[in-house]
Amino acid sequence: MKKLNIIILAVALVMGATQCKKNVETINNAASEGVYITLKVGNGTKHDVDPNSGEVEYNSGDKIYVGHNGAYIGTLTYGTNGFSGTITPGETSDYLYFYFLGGLETTPTTLSAANQSYKVNISSQRESLPVLSLGQSNVPYNSEVTTYTSQLLNQCALVKISLTEETPSYLNVNGMLVEATIDFANHSITPTTTTGTIQLRTQTLTDRWAVMLPRATATNTTATIDLASYPVVVPAISANQHITSGIEIDNDCAISVSANTKVRFSPGNLQYNKTTQQWSFMQFQYNTAEPGATDIGDNYADYNIVSLFGWGTSGWDNTSIDPYSTNYYPYSTDVSSYTDQWTENYYHYGPSWVSGSPVDISGTNYDWGVYNSSIINNGQGYNWRTLTNAEWNYLLYERVTTSGIRFAKATVCGMGGILLPPDNWRSDIYSLNNTNTDGANFDGNIIDLTTWNNMFEPYGVVFLPAAGSRYGTFVSTVGSFGCYWTSTAYDNDSQRARHLYFGESSQYMDYTDRCSGESVRLVRDVH
Repeated sequence: MKKLNIIILAVALVMGATQCKKNVETINNAASEGVYITLKVGNGTKHDVDPNSGEVEYNSGDKIYVGHNGAYIGTLTYGTNGFSGTITPGETSDYLYFYFLGGLETTPTTLSAANQSYKVNISSQRESLPVLSLGQSNVPYNSEVTTYTSQLLNQCALVKISLTEETPSYLNVNGMLVEATIDFANHSITPTTTTGTIQLRTQTLTDRWAVMLPRATATNTTATIDLASYPVVVPAISANQHITSGIEIDNDCAISVSANTKVRFSPGNLQYNKTTQQWSFMQFQYNTAEPGATDIGDNYADYNIVSLFGWGTSGWDNTSIDPYSTNYYPYSTDVSSYTDQWTENYYHYGPSWVSGSPVDISGTNYDWGVYNSSIINNGQGYNWRTLTNAEWNYLLYERVTTSGIRFAKATVCGMGGILLPPDNWRSDIYSLNNTNTDGANFDGNIIDLTTWNNMFEPYGVVFLPAAGSRYGTFVSTVGSFGCYWTSTAYDNDSQRARHLYFGESSQYMDYTDRCSGESVRLVRDVH
């Protein structure tokens, strides 16, 4: 009959209290090849890892799972006197194997002697760094022995990732191994082939720490911060490593819009869903919504998704300020005029009363980004806004960049438009033709999906698709021309506003009727 024993596991520090000279030498040799996640007693509320030293802190309630003769035999729980618990050992002599699974979102709730293996996932690392460690008892199990010591060795690596630009936002690393098998039969913790995203913990504004499973070098992985992706090379990972340098992500992909202001663009053009009454960014930068040469009906009666907006149609009801400005809905298509004693051909879009100097709607409720803080894929809740006419002009014609490239016409995934590389983009990443040329055609740079995903978007390049325009209910020139609103009215004219216009063989800053339906691409300030 199997014997029930109460045992106490005395977890070793850098050197276990009962280690002999030979064992000490073995530990030191292992340490020279990596770094131990050593074990100590602490008084916190949960187990934790000090990424700078690799120390693991055990806290009350932490559990160690025990294997013997190829099967799970019991659980030890940490308390005042260390780890202790009831085990059911096998009939033959074998060492005890101790598995610590700490900092995981999910840990075993029911295990029995029938369990030979158990899978764990290390994806979630925002609240605490996971620990998968394994150790063998100092002596084989003996019914007369109730206290054992063990050196638990980390089966993962503790890895530091550095960012070139400070950010408080979460960092995710995609394409990583995220699952391991706890194998009681073979006394091992082994990665499976399951890949996924590791959600990393923030240590400082420029440093992130991750626990990674052993694997070969990964060259096609990406890191995601908010709504932007960046390439990252993860070196070969071995168990019990402590990698403190060498992985750096260049996340400074900002674009200058003045001598003192840099921005990042939203991940796609703005769109509005009439059914759900929700604002969102298009899934991909080359996406458009309205089909070309189409009558969409009064107030988009025949279409649900709106992406060609009248100027200042953020959805803010401003009729209490100006009773004639009734076309504030994002789907407004009215092009009628109102004549009164002050103004003729008075369009019902945007702020009406303009006197003295151009109006800037950025920072006001007329601005799509300012009024609509609940854009559903808004990253960390950033404050979006619309660029002014002066900022668009600086971006396209005045800013200084590392490559010397400010813009280039291109066709991306079959859609014509303009590429806007960030200030620090390198021309050796991809050789662009006809750069900084207003009169260039879209076919000067043909970029397929693979090239876009590998050489442009991960490096922060912005693409403005030629999404066409709308006048009244009629949409035209989709794929041929692009029209993007600025936040600036045209002088003191209450009928018109400034915009960016581009097409085949043309590009310029101009003005047009406020009732025209045009694209909106929002930005957020980063410097």
